[in-house]
Amino acid sequence: MPPRPSQIELILRQVESLPTLSTVATRLLGIAGVEDADLDALVEIIESDPALSARLLGLCRRADKGWGDRITTVRRAVVMLGLDAVQAAALSVAVYDVMGRIASRGLDDEGPGPGLPFDRAGFWKFSIATATASELIAEAHPDLNVAPAEAFVAGLLHGLGKLALELLLPRSYARVLSLAERRQCAGAQAELEVLGLDHHTAGKRLGEHWGLPTPLRDVMWLYAQPLSTVPDLPHKSIIGLVGVARMLCRHLHLGFPGDFNHPEALDGPRGCCRPLGLRPELIEAAVPKLHEAVLQRARVLGLGEQTAPEMLMQSIGEANRRLGRMAGALDQRARAAQRQARVLAAVREFHGALGTLRPSPALGETVSEVVRSAAGSLGHGFYAAVVQAREGEAWQLFLFDAMARPTAVRTVEAPGPRGRCASLASLAGQGSMSFGALSGVPWLTDDLVDAPDLRRIQILPLITGADSGGPSWPAAMLLHDQDLVPWDRGLLAVLTSTWATAVAACTHHEGARRLGERLASSNRTLAEMQNKLAESESLARLGEMASGAAHEMNNPLTVISGRAQILAQGATGERDRAAAKTIVDATRHLTDLITSLRLVADPPEPRPAETPLGELLEEAIRRAGERVGVELAVRSAKGPDAGGGAPAPVVLDLPSPAPIVRVDRELIAGALAEIIANAVQASSQSPTAPVLVRAQTCAADSRLLIVTEDRGAGMSPRALQHAFDPFFSDLPAGRRTGLGLTRARRAVELHGGEIALAPRQGGGTAATLSLPGVLVSGATSSSPRANDAPDSGRSTPGPAVPAGRIHKRSRAA
Repeated sequence: MPPRPSQIELILRQVESLPTLSTVATRLLGIAGVEDADLDALVEIIESDPALSARLLGLCRRADKGWGDRITTVRRAVVMLGLDAVQAAALSVAVYDVMGRIASRGLDDEGPGPGLPFDRAGFWKFSIATATASELIAEAHPDLNVAPAEAFVAGLLHGLGKLALELLLPRSYARVLSLAERRQCAGAQAELEVLGLDHHTAGKRLGEHWGLPTPLRDVMWLYAQPLSTVPDLPHKSIIGLVGVARMLCRHLHLGFPGDFNHPEALDGPRGCCRPLGLRPELIEAAVPKLHEAVLQRARVLGLGEQTAPEMLMQSIGEANRRLGRMAGALDQRARAAQRQARVLAAVREFHGALGTLRPSPALGETVSEVVRSAAGSLGHGFYAAVVQAREGEAWQLFLFDAMARPTAVRTVEAPGPRGRCASLASLAGQGSMSFGALSGVPWLTDDLVDAPDLRRIQILPLITGADSGGPSWPAAMLLHDQDLVPWDRGLLAVLTSTWATAVAACTHHEGARRLGERLASSNRTLAEMQNKLAESESLARLGEMASGAAHEMNNPLTVISGRAQILAQGATGERDRAAAKTIVDATRHLTDLITSLRLVADPPEPRPAETPLGELLEEAIRRAGERVGVELAVRSAKGPDAGGGAPAPVVLDLPSPAPIVRVDRELIAGALAEIIANAVQASSQSPTAPVLVRAQTCAADSRLLIVTEDRGAGMSPRALQHAFDPFFSDLPAGRRTGLGLTRARRAVELHGGEIALAPRQGGGTAATLSLPGVLVSGATSSSPRANDAPDSGRSTPGPAVPAGRIHKRSRAA
């Protein structure tokens, strides 16, 4: 968990609560900022602290300058070395002393803890080495305009933030060092991960707390940044110089820097000397001086007596230890790379196996590939998988044999709240666990009786890695009996996330497919409702027109019809009587048309009454004959031919016994008459192929089906689509009004029924009238029989128009 801002601010406050510099150091910093400082005042300040004076003189006796014991007083040191050099040396001693006092007092509250210990003596030795190297580089490159004394102090204090964090938080900083060593990275990276802030920020705050000059604070803050990213500050050169000196000391293994990454090169096009324009040969020439100066200054600061050969051997030993750590880290990385390669190969093989499946594999196929991949990666043994597609649904349990082949799929009703199945997502969120921890789910153990040893079974959650803040679906778990202790959690998470993504994608695809099917069905229903709405609106407008026409035209038509009848009675010539009769017929036709329009647009309320089905059909056939202008001969499909075997235009097939139905006899007989009349007219070209009227009943829903089949030429697709539209007719203009089927459907719909038209195999059309809930008695289930027709060429009608569900019900009946 990353540190919170409040924790970071608390650490910074602890840094600012560290003891301040001594009074002598504070007064020296005040004089350092004043031009033309008084020499006597500076000498007086330093001599007021005898211990400081003695150590200061030790730092000022530079063997490389040949001064040796010639510097015996503070005043002489100031005269020979200069005011800046003495101030820098005094400040260095003061900072070392205050940090030493903090370490001896033990300001931390954490106490000792596990991790890599912080080598404070080694850290100070590295700081002194960096300070000395900075001073030598500044002396060798006067064009940088960096005073050697200032470079020395900047090098000594550059990493002071590390010491401050370690003194305040030793337990946490031990974890920082352990992490940095394990990852072979810079200490600042590990500090950010463990503490939330790095020693650069801590050093900057400490410098502000002590009132150090701005160049020193910026060195402590920015020394590790590439020089190209450092702002154009007046003291930018000293920041880069300290960075180069630090890299030199890391290459020489002088002291403990607290970093474990490989140091940058000094020379070459990408070396750290290049941005500053430093000459690497001058830096290399300063190395012998560096060792002697570090030894001398370490002794002055109290870091123990050590000879140059001992320091050299110590550096070589540290270099060897570093090489050993690097070799171990490289070996670990090599083994990790091998494991990663195996995981990547398993992922690649798994995706390849999925690619060989059909474009939309079923869930079982995907789970089988997951188990095959798991067996190949984790080892063969017992495997099973549990999937819950959505919250509350039943679990699906997939079982496999020892060779990872599927054996069975079972539905597990896991009891949950309010009758819903338990949440598999919540269970999977508990992480990998032994099966013994799941003793509270006996409904799953009952289905795993074939497992070799239930005590060894573990659960591996298949989680995609998406953090949604709660359980997500689909949820899946892999049951196995393999040992996962040697596995790295990160690599195992790659495998499980890959498997989980495949299962989730398959489940989402199946859900999307089902949703698409439901949407398509809803679209069809919506289209039907829109068509019905449009038709209702059309009929409403038609009804308004018909009502207005009837009101405005009935009286004139009555007058015209009456006068025409009087003229016909009084006419003496045949021609006049024929003309009068034509007027009477035209007015009657127009009156019938207006009546039909009103029936369609504003139908009467049905008045159901019990009627024998046979009588209803006979009346419909009689009225159909009146419409076509002939008397239709009728025979039963089960009896002898009427008229000594002469062909009959209509063959009637009724259930036995014929049932009683409860309908409005006038409306239904009129609707059937329209259908039968159309069928007779369609069959007029084939007088030997009569019209079949067949009735079927279904006791399950008291439904009556009446199918009328003709042997005509059939209806065109356009006619099938618009057959029930008002005024539509496929015959030449003027032959029919086009309202017959419209009236028929309106009458049937008033009874809650439907009419559908469909092409008949072998030619002709089948019209199906369906009336639910109209059977009163004699309701016996019957089915269409192919041998009931007069010839064996009759077959079951094809899909109905406009709604195919009529024929599905017919076949079910």
